[in-house]
Amino acid sequence: MMIKHKVIVVALAFILLFGFLLPLAAQESSSLNPTGQSTIDGRSWLTYTGPGGIRILALAPFPADAGKRLERTVAVISSWPTIRVTEVRAESSKGVDDYVLSFSSIESEGREYSANVPGGLRLRYDGALMYDFRVRSGDYFVRVRGILMDETSLIAEIAKAVHDPGGYIAERDPSWLALRIEQLDKFNMQLERRADQLDSRTVEINRRLTQKTDETATLLVESTLELKTLMDARTRDANVIIEARSAEFRSLMAAMAADFDARLELIQQEAAEDRNRLETSFNASLEANQTRFESVSGTLRLALASEMNKGLFGGPKPLDAAVFDHVMAMKEGNPGTDRVAVLESAKAAGLKAKAKEIDIIFRIWFGE
Repeated sequence: MMIKHKVIVVALAFILLFGFLLPLAAQESSSLNPTGQSTIDGRSWLTYTGPGGIRILALAPFPADAGKRLERTVAVISSWPTIRVTEVRAESSKGVDDYVLSFSSIESEGREYSANVPGGLRLRYDGALMYDFRVRSGDYFVRVRGILMDETSLIAEIAKAVHDPGGYIAERDPSWLALRIEQLDKFNMQLERRADQLDSRTVEINRRLTQKTDETATLLVESTLELKTLMDARTRDANVIIEARSAEFRSLMAAMAADFDARLELIQQEAAEDRNRLETSFNASLEANQTRFESVSGTLRLALASEMNKGLFGGPKPLDAAVFDHVMAMKEGNPGTDRVAVLESAKAAGLKAKAKEIDIIFRIWFGE
């Protein structure tokens, strides 16, 4: 059974190898046109122009047998219609050839994939032509490798790695997937250990926090009691001081009140004396002024009466003194006495009274 499987594997490898070598043999008559030699990054490269204008760089010295393999490989690559190769860099060592292909586009079913292969297509010939390069898809850098059959199968590998990187890795590299699972298991175990450590630390922190809380509460109660005792003592001392000061204040206020009453009484006496003096002085002044006023007023009235009593062409004529005194006496005895009664009374008394004089007296002295 084991021998049968080995035969199948060898046959399959031969078929794959034959499928690639057949087009290489068909293109063996192609040739590369040498264009010179260039130095890139301190290394010397032989330069050629291949079919379709592909630029070819071969690291010098480049073996002759490797040159034939390079020529056949370039002939196949230049025939690809979808992957448009622009440059091939070739190195050869001990019968193993390495090629790095630069390209202008990788297009399939309307989708451009050149940006997903930033490092270029890497091929290796070691008895068979293999591909081994990286495809970027999001956060993935998927390794794509296998035997190069044709352009179509190569693009299919690239598209699969771009659109389903996880599935591609699982199908093509189960060992990588197993390694990732193992790494995740280890990471989960580390997380569990960290969680256990965190739980232990949390318990310890809670214990210390509870202890500190109890200690703080005890200290707070003791401090409160001590403060209350101190405040009570201070309050008693303050009450004694306040009582003593209150007694002193009451005595001082009583003395001040007595002094105020004495001063007030003295001020009131002085004010009464001043008021009496002012009243006496005012009354005397008022009486003197009244006398002067009456004197002046009497003089003015007599002058006015003389002016009113003058004749048509004569000068002022003073009133008859007897008639004046008689009128004043009658008005003083009876303020309601009128002019007619006064005139009749004056004539009855034998006075030479005139109605004009009596009228003047009534007007000036009584306003009637």
